[in-house]
Amino acid sequence: DMIVDESNIIFAGTENEVYRSTNYGISWEYSSSGISGISVQSLAYNVNGDIWAGTKYYDGGIFRSTDKGLTWEGGGFNILPTSIQCDDSGYVYASSFREVYRTTDDGITWSILSSPDGALIYITPDQTFYLGGLIEAGLYRSYDRGISWIKIFDQQINVVYVDESGNIFAGDDSGGGLYRSTDDGLSWESSDSGFVSKRIKAINGMQYSGLYCAVGYGDEIGKYSYYVSFNNGESWNEINSGVSNAGYSLEFDSNGFLYVGTTNRGVFRSVETTTCVPLMDIIPSMHFLTQNYPNPFNPTTSMQYTISSRQFVTLKVFDVLGKEIASLVNEEKPAGEYEVEFNGSALTSGIYFYQLKAGSFVETKKMILIK
Repeated sequence: DMIVDESNIIFAGTENEVYRSTNYGISWEYSSSGISGISVQSLAYNVNGDIWAGTKYYDGGIFRSTDKGLTWEGGGFNILPTSIQCDDSGYVYASSFREVYRTTDDGITWSILSSPDGALIYITPDQTFYLGGLIEAGLYRSYDRGISWIKIFDQQINVVYVDESGNIFAGDDSGGGLYRSTDDGLSWESSDSGFVSKRIKAINGMQYSGLYCAVGYGDEIGKYSYYVSFNNGESWNEINSGVSNAGYSLEFDSNGFLYVGTTNRGVFRSVETTTCVPLMDIIPSMHFLTQNYPNPFNPTTSMQYTISSRQFVTLKVFDVLGKEIASLVNEEKPAGEYEVEFNGSALTSGIYFYQLKAGSFVETKKMILIK
């Protein structure tokens, strides 16, 4: 596995050790002091800045570093973690084939989540959890940090990414392909046209940088490849120059550089930053409404919208029965990007909808208030 933490330190797990780079991959140093076991299967970092590592075999376990990988402690919790995820409370979740464990005290104790058999594979910035089913294939979602789950897709899934517009991308590294949902998981469509392989190894994106996907296996051209999409997965462009093996991890640093962790060929970095921040004086080419953030929320949340020409704009909030709850915008606006805050302190917990109207353009999105 490979991660880039909030300080732009890169950590890469190998079959035997962990290495780190503090200078954007120019040089690397050994970073495994205190880790036992071989094959570092998973890496993660939490909001406290701690780094977590899971090793594959029974003489290892889960380890924690509080000094950016200089030293590690732990290993007493001897599960075989296939995935480690962290939420915004600093809690750590470790998946071991059929079960998901959580620690709220930095690894001193662990408890089993009541979840479907499978692995917790993705946590969104708004703390929505996604789990890939193992015994019963499917993609499951939780809005309450793993207390309850609902199945939203019947395919075998072990790779998930949700972009800033709320589009869900789900893939399978055993050959099931890449799928996309633009309606919060209600329906799905294939999103891998032109891919050389249906084995989806990793997918990641960054605002203003595009969406990137690694597919395939081995080191033979034609069996692996990398793709980028700048239109939310509608179409993909192949990008292979300089990478000599299939990738298993795609990570960005805060400057927009993309890092690719490969199988037996090391770590590659994009030659240039992938970020292209739009200039404020460029007129937007389309109307657009983003998913609110955070979501779920309590009690405030924000949503952004873009209009490409001067329009009379309304932005309203409705309950599940279609009753108008609030009018956030109701005036003529020039072309540009806008952000609006909504306060739900007077409302009860539940599902609400917000709708943008600008000329003939209408878009509605769902948000969840949890108190």
